[in-house]
Amino acid sequence: MVQEEIKTMTQSQKTLLNTIKSEEDHNLGLNRLQELISINPPKNTPEGDELEVISLLLEDYEAREYNILPPDPVDAIIFRMDQLGLTRKNLEAYLGGRSRVSEVLSRKKPLSLSMIKSLYSNLGIPGDILLSDPHTDTNDDILDIHQFPVDELFKRGWLSPVKGKMVDTAEAIASYLAPVIDMNATLSYYRRNINYRSGRAPNEYSMIAWAARVWHLADQVPSSEEYDPENLNMEVAHNIVKLSTYSDGPVQAIEALRSLGVVVCVEKHLQKTFLDGSLFLQSDRNPLIGLTLRFDRIDYFWFTLMHEIAHLILHANSGISQFYDDLETPITHSKLEHEADELAREMLISENDYVLSPAKHLHTPEAAEHLANKLDIHSAIVAGRMRYEANSYRILSNMVGKGEVRRLFPEVEWN
Repeated sequence: MVQEEIKTMTQSQKTLLNTIKSEEDHNLGLNRLQELISINPPKNTPEGDELEVISLLLEDYEAREYNILPPDPVDAIIFRMDQLGLTRKNLEAYLGGRSRVSEVLSRKKPLSLSMIKSLYSNLGIPGDILLSDPHTDTNDDILDIHQFPVDELFKRGWLSPVKGKMVDTAEAIASYLAPVIDMNATLSYYRRNINYRSGRAPNEYSMIAWAARVWHLADQVPSSEEYDPENLNMEVAHNIVKLSTYSDGPVQAIEALRSLGVVVCVEKHLQKTFLDGSLFLQSDRNPLIGLTLRFDRIDYFWFTLMHEIAHLILHANSGISQFYDDLETPITHSKLEHEADELAREMLISENDYVLSPAKHLHTPEAAEHLANKLDIHSAIVAGRMRYEANSYRILSNMVGKGEVRRLFPEVEWN
C-alpha cells in the first residue's frame, strides 16, 4: 500500500522519504506528526498534505525496519497512543465519543469504516492493519467488509478496483453498498425490514451486494412516472400479462410497468442467494423490482414478476421495505407469501377461468392452448399453472418456454 503511495509522490516528497533513515529521524517524524495532529489541519492544505506524507513515511520506515505494528487494530491504536502520548480522551475525536473509545479498546466493538478513515488520516495507522480481522472474538452481527463477494463484483464489472490505499477500496465498497445498507449498521438492523422466502440459508452479504447492483441499474433507467398505487390494479395487471403473447413480451411488460412508475431491472443472481425476484420500497424513490431469471423459462418469468407486483399491491404498507423471493421453495407459514402467491396466480389466470376450463382436468398441450387462446395469454403461463396444480413438473415441460427469456436481455452477462 505504501509503495503505491510512494509512486505517486512528487520528487520533493521522495527526497523527504530518504531523510527517515534512523531512530532519531523516526522520533523527529513522530514529534512533527504530533504537532500537526494538535492543529488538525484541513485536507488539501500544506499542513494537511504534510501530515499525510509524514504518516506514510513513518509507516514505511516502521514496516522496513522493525514492523512494530502487529496485525491487530486495537494493538496498533494503543501503540500509536503510546508513541504520541495520547490519552483516551484524545481518541474521542476519532472514534466518536467516550463510550466508543471504551468499546473499541476493550474489543467489544470492531472499528467502523468512518473510524478507520479517521485513524488512518489523523494518526497515520496503516489502513491494511485497521481493516484486518482482529485476533479477538467480535460480534458476528457487525457487518464485516471482508465477507462481501468483492472479487466477484470486480469480475462482473459491478465495482471498479481502486488503486492505492486499502482504505480507499473499503470506502468504494461502502459507497457501492450505500443504496442498501450503511456499513456502520448491523445485520440485525438490516434484517429488521426484510422478508426473505427460502428454505435455504442465504449468503446475506451476497444478497446485499446483488441488491446494491439492482439499485445502481435503476439509477440508469430514464426517469419514470411518479408511482401512484391507484394506477396498479387487477385490470392493469391482466393487461400486462396479455403482453406475454408477444415474442418480446417480458421487455414490453417492463416498459409498461415503468410507465406506471415501477422500475424493473434484470441482473444475474450471485451464488448462494437463491434469488428469483425482489421488491424494494423506499419512501423517496419509486418501487423497484429486481429479477434474476435464475430459471430461464417464460412461465417462471411471468409468475415471478406477478409475485413481486402482488407484494407491491398488498404489502407496500406492511413495514417491510425489502422482499427477497426464492420461488422454488414451497411456502410453509408466511402469510405474506401465501397472499402474494394467491394474488399472482389470480392475476395470471383467475381461479374461475381455470376451474371452468379443460386444463383443470386434462393435462394435455391442447387443453393448455385452449385456455391460453381464451385468455389471450402465452400458453407457457397456462402450462406452468397446470404443472403447479398437478404437483408434477414432468408434464408439459416442452411448453414452458425454456431458454426464451434471457436472450431478450443481452445487456446482462449470463455466462
